[in-house]
Amino acid sequence: MHSASAAWISAILHHNPNARILATAPSNSAADIIAERLISGLNTDELFRLYAPSRFKNQVPDQLQPYTFMREQHFSTPPITIFKRFKVVVCTCVSASIPYGIGVPRGHFSHIFVDEAGQATEPEVMISIKTLADTRTNIVLSGDPKQLGPIIRSGIARKLGLETSYLERLMNSPMYDAIGGHRRTVVKLIKNFRSHPAILNFPNNKFYAGDLEACGDKHVIDAYIGYPKLPSGNFPIIFHAVKGKDDREATSPSFFNVDEITQVKEYIKALRNEHRFRTST
Repeated sequence: MHSASAAWISAILHHNPNARILATAPSNSAADIIAERLISGLNTDELFRLYAPSRFKNQVPDQLQPYTFMREQHFSTPPITIFKRFKVVVCTCVSASIPYGIGVPRGHFSHIFVDEAGQATEPEVMISIKTLADTRTNIVLSGDPKQLGPIIRSGIARKLGLETSYLERLMNSPMYDAIGGHRRTVVKLIKNFRSHPAILNFPNNKFYAGDLEACGDKHVIDAYIGYPKLPSGNFPIIFHAVKGKDDREATSPSFFNVDEITQVKEYIKALRNEHRFRTST
C-alpha cells in the first residue's frame, strides 16, 4: 500500500498546501518507501524523515539522508519551530511518540496516515492517534486486514487479542464493513495489476467477495502460459509439496527453510534454461 499512501498524501497537498501530514508505518523499511516516493515532489524544507536515535546511519537509504537531522552522530529532531514547518513527517508508528515528546501540540497535523495498518498492533497505531490527534484530525488507515497481521510472540498478548490489528477490528464492525455497503468510510482498491486471474480467483472469492479485478499486463501475467513443466498449460500454478525444516540464525526472529529455498532455485534455473521464456532474476 506504500504507493497508494504516497499518492494520497501528494493529492492532499495539491488541494491543500497548508495541510500538515504525519505518515507512519510499523517498520522502518515501510516508512522509507513512503518517504522515497515523496521526495520527487517535496524538498528538504517540506519533507522530514524522522528516525529514532538508535537507528544507524548506514541503515538509511542514501537518497533520504538529506531529509534527516543528526545531533552528535545520532538521529534527532530540529528545534520545534523548524519541525512544525514541515508539510510531511514520516516515521515508524513507535517513533510517532517523538513529536509529542518535543512539544508538538494535538491538532498540529491535519492528517495522520498509518500505512500497512493491517500489520501493526493496535497499541502501535494508537501512539500517534492518542498523542497528536484532536477532533479535527483526519485519521487514514491503509492496509489489508485479509493479509498478514501483527506478529505476536507472547502467548499472553495473543490471548488478550493483540493478533487482531486496529484495522481488522474496525473492518469487522458494522460502521466500517465495506462489503456491507458503508463505502463512504472505506475506500477499497479492487484493481489487481500483479496476478493472473487463475491465481487471483481463490483469494478473490474467499476473502474479497469477488470484488477484485485482474488488470495485469497480459504480456506479464501470461508470460509462462505454455511452460512445459506446468501440469496444465493454461493454468500458471505449480503446487509442489516440500518436507523441510524451519531454521533461524542465532537470535534472529526470522525463519528460513533450506529445502524450500533449494526447490525454488531449481525452478528458477529451469525457467532460465527454457529459452522460449524470458526470465530475469
